[in-house]
Amino acid sequence: MARALEISIIGLLLIALFLPFVFADSTAFADKLNYFSTVENHTVYITNNEGVNTTYTVTVPAGWTGFDGTGCTEAAGTITCANVTANATVTYLLQNPSSPTKYTVTTVSTTGGTTNNVSFLAIPDNEIFHTLVEYGRGRGNYFFDSYTDTSSSSTAGSGKTGIGCPYLPNGTLFELNYLHKLFNTKQYFHLADADATDATWTCTYSNDTVVREHLVTSINRGALWTVSYKIDEIEGSWERMGYLGQNFFAGTYTVGQNITVNCTDIVYTLAAAGGNLSVAEDSFTLQFVDREPFAVTASSSSTIGNGTSEVLITYVINNTDIHNTDTVIIEIEAPAYSQFIGTRGELWGVGRDKFTYELTDMPAGASETITLVARFDTSAAGSITAVNLTDGVKVKYVTCWEWNAYNPQEYTQLVSASGVGTAPVNMSVPSEIVGVQNRINLIYDLVIDLNTTITQINTTVTQIETFVEYFNSTTFNGTTLQDILDQLGNFSVNVSNEDLLAQINSSRDDILTRIQYLQEFDEELVFLVTDSFVLQDKARDEIAQGDRQAAMNSLRESNERLREAADRLATLQSQAEMQLSSSSFSWWPVVFVFVLIGIIGAVLLMRSRKGRGKDFSRRYR
Repeated sequence: MARALEISIIGLLLIALFLPFVFADSTAFADKLNYFSTVENHTVYITNNEGVNTTYTVTVPAGWTGFDGTGCTEAAGTITCANVTANATVTYLLQNPSSPTKYTVTTVSTTGGTTNNVSFLAIPDNEIFHTLVEYGRGRGNYFFDSYTDTSSSSTAGSGKTGIGCPYLPNGTLFELNYLHKLFNTKQYFHLADADATDATWTCTYSNDTVVREHLVTSINRGALWTVSYKIDEIEGSWERMGYLGQNFFAGTYTVGQNITVNCTDIVYTLAAAGGNLSVAEDSFTLQFVDREPFAVTASSSSTIGNGTSEVLITYVINNTDIHNTDTVIIEIEAPAYSQFIGTRGELWGVGRDKFTYELTDMPAGASETITLVARFDTSAAGSITAVNLTDGVKVKYVTCWEWNAYNPQEYTQLVSASGVGTAPVNMSVPSEIVGVQNRINLIYDLVIDLNTTITQINTTVTQIETFVEYFNSTTFNGTTLQDILDQLGNFSVNVSNEDLLAQINSSRDDILTRIQYLQEFDEELVFLVTDSFVLQDKARDEIAQGDRQAAMNSLRESNERLREAADRLATLQSQAEMQLSSSSFSWWPVVFVFVLIGIIGAVLLMRSRKGRGKDFSRRYR
């Protein structure tokens, strides 16, 4: 009897000892713990390991929505999984909110049996998985990242660069390495020591040559490469990386073609948080562009004669492609039979065979205009009818796919002289004759600019007179003092109109520039024009001080100085015509045409000056 009792006690002790291993805690497990701005349903599985039938209840978190599943029903914010048999698994659904606060953790507890919690995390997909692309190898040139977060406060681990440069060069042999970065998000769940396990994903690539791979479990080449990856465990470093490298040969792709990398079914388990984290897709496209994006054109309104002459040449450099460049250096070779002697606005005093111009950057579609003065000597040129406006242009630059490298490669584009532009050459006409005609054209353009400025001054004077007339005709009986003050405020705005002042200043700058380029610098003309500008500035100051009468007087004087300048220009034009008519050149029909052009210009000048004088005098009679 005692022996039997002893055996029974031992048996009960053994049952008590091993029962926890037979009947363990129940488990709750979510198919996807992560979410962000997209509303989606998360399936939660509950497995009854209690050894007996058990009822489970879950309170739906605030802001979330619960739905029935298999063996579970939702009512009034409570999910009930009633009388779940031992070893059975039931499910219910939770729908996340659409506008969560980033990194919010929502913990769901289960009542009934002994069941773990499930925690959901609001986090963008690209902070779980993204692809960093390296151009070349060993230079740290991570030029593109599939990470496209718009939040400046967010990070995604080492190597995050933002979207970067989605372009590749045509006609170039290069290597790309795709670094697929997977992150253990345990820190956001407040888990200091939790491993992520069983990470898997699959990517497809263009079928170009594969030169390296890491953590690959299968690889197959068809129309595309299909590559599967697996990482058993992501430990305390919080990130692991599988990668693949490819070679791209020059000529394989043309401008406008693309390659696409598409990674799908990215998933790993974070058991300590109660489920999986998954990303449906990480995809991006890189486009081939012209590695030599610059177009250069040159033009000149001058004809080059036989002998020595000075010509203005305008060069326009355009970035015609869709990718940006920086550290741009433009080198323009002087045309044949010439040297550069200055820029528009500055003469150097020496001749140069090459002009160099540097820019910090030149974005896609941007252009840069450079105007240079070239001194030609065609006396030994022989029989030519045209000349290229440069002996060639060299553009050095760094492209966006090189910006992040430790030692960025500098590209050089050579633009041939034949495609830039030409100027006509008339070797039968001495350069002195051509120079006189160019000077006549310049004077005529200058007169037009002077008349434009006179019109703008007259507009300002009219505004002043309009206000004065209003002020003098207004009485307190018909108008309040506030009305007068309001009108005074309106007048101040009108007089200081930024558009009007900008137009006047622009005309002033252009007039001075044109005067500086007259082959004979006329001191009297410059004095008259600059004195007029000083009087304009004085009028503005007087208006600001409220002295209307003084401002009107200053504007009248400014106008008169411009009229005297126009008279001086007419004199210069007459001198140019006389020089033209007294030339020893024997081709008299050409001389006749030049003289006729000069006479027409003089007539237009005098008519314009006379007409404007009538308008002005009539205004101040």
